[in-house]
Amino acid sequence: MQKLSYAYQYQASNGELIFRYDNAVHRPALGFKEHKHTKDGAIIEASLPDISDIVDEVIECL
Repeated sequence: MQKLSYAYQYQASNGELIFRYDNAVHRPALGFKEHKHTKDGAIIEASLPDISDIVDEVIECL
C-alpha cells in the first residue's frame, strides 16, 4: 500500500502562516482529507493544487 502525503506552505519572514495546503490527518477529524489552512486560522476543503497554482497564489500575496 502506497501512502502519499503533501504540504505546500507559504509563510512570512517572521514565521507567520500565509497559507498551507496539505492532507494531514487532524484530530478531531475535519470531515475531508485535502485542505487549506488560511492566514486567519480557518481550515477549508481544498484539493491538491498544481504547483503553478501555488506559485500564482504566492504572487497574488506579494
